[in-house]
Amino acid sequence: FLIAIAVLVVAFLVLPVGKSWGPTHETYEYMRSPLVRWEDDFNRLFAGLPARRPLPYRIWGDVMAFQGTINPATTVVLQVNSPVPMYWRARTYGTYTPKGWGSLDTVLKPTDWTPTYSVPQPYLKRFEVNHAVTPNYNSRNLFVGGQILGLDREVRVETYDSPTYTLDLGAPDSGGDLHPQLKVASLSLGQALKGPGAVVSDASLARSLPPEFHLVDVEREQGEIQRVRIAEVIAQHPDTLSVRTDRGSVKSGETYQITSSVSLAESQDLRLAVLDYPTWALDKYTQLPSDFPQSIRDLARDVTAGAPNSYDKAKAVEEYLKNNFEYNLRIEPPPYNADGVEHFLFTQKEGYSEYFASAMTVMLRSEGMPARLVTGYSLGEKLPDQEVYMVTDKHSHAWVEVFFPRYGWILFEPTPGREIPKAVRP
Repeated sequence: FLIAIAVLVVAFLVLPVGKSWGPTHETYEYMRSPLVRWEDDFNRLFAGLPARRPLPYRIWGDVMAFQGTINPATTVVLQVNSPVPMYWRARTYGTYTPKGWGSLDTVLKPTDWTPTYSVPQPYLKRFEVNHAVTPNYNSRNLFVGGQILGLDREVRVETYDSPTYTLDLGAPDSGGDLHPQLKVASLSLGQALKGPGAVVSDASLARSLPPEFHLVDVEREQGEIQRVRIAEVIAQHPDTLSVRTDRGSVKSGETYQITSSVSLAESQDLRLAVLDYPTWALDKYTQLPSDFPQSIRDLARDVTAGAPNSYDKAKAVEEYLKNNFEYNLRIEPPPYNADGVEHFLFTQKEGYSEYFASAMTVMLRSEGMPARLVTGYSLGEKLPDQEVYMVTDKHSHAWVEVFFPRYGWILFEPTPGREIPKAVRP
């Protein structure tokens, strides 16, 4: 009885100020650390249930499920010191399902890592900017403006290695469903097999490939070539989907410095961009499930019918979503057997940024344009006469990136009432 009384007295005195008192907070974080890796699964499992009270901040894991009502809090989550206004990225998602988004088939590498088969491919009209981020809570994810180039600490970037493709040269019409550059590679290999001489060496096959591919392996049956595995030669600097701590978490109040790349491409540049998409962009970022609704394809075709180029198609979809749907945080989650975007476009017709950005992404993908969903925080509130932005949980946001050859990933904003910050070289 006396021990119980003592415990209650200590709890009464300590718990209300536990987060503010360092030793107590550190002990709590240490005790809950084994459970952190399960948090994403629980978030996904209960994503359709509206929160009874606002959480202090949003968390983006490997999966982002379509949810119902959300209640963002006014908690300050980030302080960013930056000479350039930007959106602050947390996670990028490339795989769409009827229930939401996932980040699949990626690897975690150090920032100075380069893909196995790569060459320098700098994008046009970009500049470097340095900024500093101070989170207000412990986080394994680091928040970055623009495309990351480097950090002041050891981290891991979520990216992918040089993608490989298997070409079946022994099957007739094997190139029917291939992306354009893979068709060219398949035809080149086929021509090499028809050349003089009974035996075609691996070196001859390698020389016949277009420069954007590298021969990895040749599979023969009874001396005849059946299948060839090739790797795509991609840019040296990895395409980063997210940035994570090397070990542990970035502590609340701990500042990290970032160097990133920001695009200065104008609309006329993107309208004239030659849309010779690399295979990796088409393969990874035009993905749609096999049961993707035809109604969304038809809507995307109608909305973009008068657009003469890919940039105008993206702007047409962006404006259509902004002008025809209502922004609302208090919505019902999609039914269990429904496609989340189809339910948003044709039944609910209202939602928040994750729905607007998801709709634009899959509509562009159905038109053959590489696009992806990005989550994080919008600009935040700029302090007067300072290059400092205070970002609260209410600034949690989702937007769209569309790939343009030679210019890289370009941001688009389909959510009503929001605009991408204008980048100006400091």
